[in-house]
Amino acid sequence: MDTLGLGPVDSTVGPAADSPTFQVTGGPADGTVTIAPDATFTYSSSTVAPDTAPTDLPDNFTVTVSDPRGDATTVQVSVAPDPAAGAGTSLVLTGSDGAADEVHVALSPTDSDEAGRLVVHSSTYPADAASELTVESIAVGRNPQQVAAHPVLPLVYVANQVDKTVTVVDRTTGSVVATIPVGGSATAVAVTPDGTRAYVTLKSFLGKVAVIDTATNTVVTTVRVGSHPTGLAVSPDGARLYVANKNGHSVSVIDTATNKAVDANPSLFATRIRVGAYPSALALSADGTRLYVANTGSNSVSVVNTTTYRTVDANPSFFSTRVRVGSSPSALAVAPDGCQVYVANTAGDTVSVIDVDAAAGTYRVVDTDPNAAGTQSIFVGCSPTSVAVSPDGSRVYAALSSDMVAVIDTASHRVSLTQIDTAPESGAHTLALGPDGQVYVIDAVDQTLRSMPAVDGVVTMGRSALVLPDTDGFTVEATWYFPNRADGPVGLIYLQHGAWRSDIYVSALAQHLADRTNSIVVTPTFASEVLARYNVAGTRVAEAVTALFAGDRAELAASAAAAAGRAVPLPQQFVLAGHSAGGKLVAVAAGYLTDAGAAGDLKGVVMFDPFSDGDATAGLAKLTGAHAVPVAMISAAPCAWNDWGDNTVEIIDAAPDSFVAIRLDGGSHIDAEGASSDALGMVGCGVSLPQNAAALQTITAGWITDFFAGSHDGIYGPQGTPVAVSGATGTVIAAKG
Repeated sequence: MDTLGLGPVDSTVGPAADSPTFQVTGGPADGTVTIAPDATFTYSSSTVAPDTAPTDLPDNFTVTVSDPRGDATTVQVSVAPDPAAGAGTSLVLTGSDGAADEVHVALSPTDSDEAGRLVVHSSTYPADAASELTVESIAVGRNPQQVAAHPVLPLVYVANQVDKTVTVVDRTTGSVVATIPVGGSATAVAVTPDGTRAYVTLKSFLGKVAVIDTATNTVVTTVRVGSHPTGLAVSPDGARLYVANKNGHSVSVIDTATNKAVDANPSLFATRIRVGAYPSALALSADGTRLYVANTGSNSVSVVNTTTYRTVDANPSFFSTRVRVGSSPSALAVAPDGCQVYVANTAGDTVSVIDVDAAAGTYRVVDTDPNAAGTQSIFVGCSPTSVAVSPDGSRVYAALSSDMVAVIDTASHRVSLTQIDTAPESGAHTLALGPDGQVYVIDAVDQTLRSMPAVDGVVTMGRSALVLPDTDGFTVEATWYFPNRADGPVGLIYLQHGAWRSDIYVSALAQHLADRTNSIVVTPTFASEVLARYNVAGTRVAEAVTALFAGDRAELAASAAAAAGRAVPLPQQFVLAGHSAGGKLVAVAAGYLTDAGAAGDLKGVVMFDPFSDGDATAGLAKLTGAHAVPVAMISAAPCAWNDWGDNTVEIIDAAPDSFVAIRLDGGSHIDAEGASSDALGMVGCGVSLPQNAAALQTITAGWITDFFAGSHDGIYGPQGTPVAVSGATGTVIAAKG
């Protein structure tokens, strides 16, 4: 037996393609394939002789290629003699669809390594400049809270609450250069404009601020402030430090020359500035004359005159003197010219914009969507917890709890998104901009500092009204996700949330699918109350969804245009996907589309642990024969929300000709929500493991890419096939076709 080495591997699996991993996950039937530690493939045939071709061909095997971000593609490879090169001199390996641009290797025993190069193009991660984004990750301390960049040196400071330390990172090398004990629960961190001092809040009932000498990386003193300090701001001249005392409902002022608290309220018994309820963050205007305070408990922003230490009456037409913003403001940032203040409303999933007229002394919340009722803030997605403004004021960066960064174009208020974690989970994040043009993001759950270029996201997001056809104008809210690729989207994905949820809970999945499949994604919100006219689990909604796609799609086009701020050509081919009750909805709608003779552009149906009843199974049963449409499902372990597994069994029993179902080990009913979920979802349905949510996203992207391309590179079985994706494991529990 002779061995034919396939030479070095050249892998193109997406933005983070360096150092991929390779695994033979199936076959070959007669020969064997092994992968050496250097990623060299070897195909061995039991019948090959020196300088001759194997006689047990054709053969085939499966290779799974994974990149460092956890994304993977499974490639079916067939092995056959190359007729053009002559028997015994060369082999050609092609993808199962015969496309040479998927996998192509020309090989002979005497060829150079270059001729034996294996090239794998991931179907779930198309190579495109829009996705060329590198996110670096550095381990820091436990429960990191905030980050600040040194204004001169290439250093970043991270406050670690549990470890009671500050980690100092060299941003040029990505290495930790110092860990500074600070003697208390470190929460906020700020650096003086000259870089000589760093300040850290020590959160406790008797709050303190630690003063760090950045030359020696040691604490030189501490200063007493109010209760549970959580926010800091240093004046432009470095002479004053402002401290937000969250539980003290006040702001302390420190003279940085003496490291003493200033009596900022001499007319009262207290020495601190009284503001709104539970102030959590601070920001200063560029000239240092105005201090803005995010009052998390009163949904407001206080404005302080730093010359007099008095709060400004920023809302003279109402009883309050504060600016009313969204729900639970937790962070804020000021534009370089001081004319706008951007406020992250964590519970509202929005960023409010305050217009500042310094000469007139007015502070007005901007209506960012005049077409909608009321004063609208900018919808950015899951629980923004931190904001920063670019030096030129053209962009605002918001850290989201779903391991994403939202980028706001300040001129148009359009939002783009970028995922910053390969296994995203829900948790607190804060960010800061460095002088090197990088965005530094703290991930408290992963105990990691991440850095990424300050560029627009890979997917643009917008929200608009969607009129349901044939309903006398009934309107719902929908969020649209548009991939930022030069070659245009290949398909349209309708993604429906589950019962008692809204579109925000599938936002992480929607962003991933838009990016990875190069498709436009729309996620409408429907009510769940039984008596609601359009209930997400009811037949009226399924009929409305059918009408959206069965006609001229004018309602979809109008909604997409309103969300994008321009006319958007919608691809004809589409996929229906849904979670829980939304899974039942898309199964029923697919059946209705078949009945109406309007399913020609329906390329697939994907369900995530769906509800099941007679309507759902009847709908799926119609997707067969001349009306065949591929159907895929990811189910959770038996639980109350899938009727202890009975829903899964019913769907499998009704499966059409082309069907695959996967169950992830430890799978939760809310794996489709992943990092978009909340505490209520986790309590009611069980915690979604980050690797399972990531695997669900990757597997789904592979399926939908196949549906649109007519390929078969995803995970399809046969039944019993083990699944290993993005650190998660599972099994194909059903497969047909």
